[in-house]
Amino acid sequence: MKQFLLAVLCLLTPPALAQMQPTMPTKVELAAANGTAPVKGTNTIVLATADSVNVAWRTIRQMLLSKGFSLAQNDEGLHSFTTAPKAIPSNRQLTITGFVQAAADGKTEILLSGSYSYVTVLLFSYNAATLTRPLVWEGGALGEDTAMFKLMQAVALAYPRLGVPLRYTAR
Repeated sequence: MKQFLLAVLCLLTPPALAQMQPTMPTKVELAAANGTAPVKGTNTIVLATADSVNVAWRTIRQMLLSKGFSLAQNDEGLHSFTTAPKAIPSNRQLTITGFVQAAADGKTEILLSGSYSYVTVLLFSYNAATLTRPLVWEGGALGEDTAMFKLMQAVALAYPRLGVPLRYTAR
């Protein structure tokens, strides 16, 4: 019996050891680990620029205005803003909130987050209701939340003086 158990144990050991071998992370896994690629649950995009806080705040707001957004809230003292809902394809309304701050490395960071809303008919009541969802990366190429997040990502990539690749975080 001992010999049988020893033989079974010997047969199971190589696959178990093979599973323990470390594998090299993929480029996507490395990018996700250092924040340069969105991962599931990401809801904030961080832009870094050499512009001063005031210049970055003015530039990102002017850029949004040129893309058809209007500002609903605008606080120069806090360097923050929120756009009014902008109609986008598929009967959705996109809102972007931004905050500009000085970073520890001497650069300026622009943090973008947002939401989208749409009108739907409530089940069993047949009443219309407006639902609002946060812009969140849910991963993969499909999915409405990811598609809406990509619209905010396109805005971020249009910033004229990006210092480094975009970073992503969940706040």
